[in-house]
Amino acid sequence: MAGMNTIAPGQIEAARSLGMTFFQTVKNVILPQALRSSVLPLTNLLVATMLTTALASQVPLNPRDLTGLVSYINTHAVGGVTAFLISAILYCTTAVVIGQIGNWIDKKVRILR
Repeated sequence: MAGMNTIAPGQIEAARSLGMTFFQTVKNVILPQALRSSVLPLTNLLVATMLTTALASQVPLNPRDLTGLVSYINTHAVGGVTAFLISAILYCTTAVVIGQIGNWIDKKVRILR
């Protein structure tokens, strides 16, 4: 919705003055611009959601998330801080990979001005 709000009303008026129907306007004018402007915010939201799932480790889920699995290993085996360090490295690596993919998508859909 925020991506659609970034489109100027003049764009929609111009599409209607060209004789486009509502669905043509949405398909050819609104959605491409909305997707371009919302790639990076959606990437940030995905990273934030992925990182906050560590809070779910306190809830018994099946299958366990990464932090819950590390906590289980730590209590049932001799893992110490090493298991949590590996978990932190995996979380950081996943966040960086998601960020790189988001940047790549943003570069693909960006229009240079």
